[in-house]
Amino acid sequence: MAIHIRRREFTATLGSAALAWPLAARAQERVRVRRIGMLLSATVDDALYQAWAGAFLQELAQLDWLIGRNVLVDTRWATADAEAIRRQAA
Repeated sequence: MAIHIRRREFTATLGSAALAWPLAARAQERVRVRRIGMLLSATVDDALYQAWAGAFLQELAQLDWLIGRNVLVDTRWATADAEAIRRQAA
């Protein structure tokens, strides 16, 4: 069984594919992931700082910064000890 394609059909199909290719390539482009570092001078169980960090993450989400998709947030809890803060910053 032979397949016969008319020249116009072939050209139309080829042209459609050529137009769709850049759109498909753009859809697959990698999203640049940004990184935010939070170095907090409190302990992980400090309710005030937990509320502050939670509000910050919620605001990021409202601005379409999606954790793990286009932004990563590294949080370090260092207490008020200057040496602990230096260690976490390093």
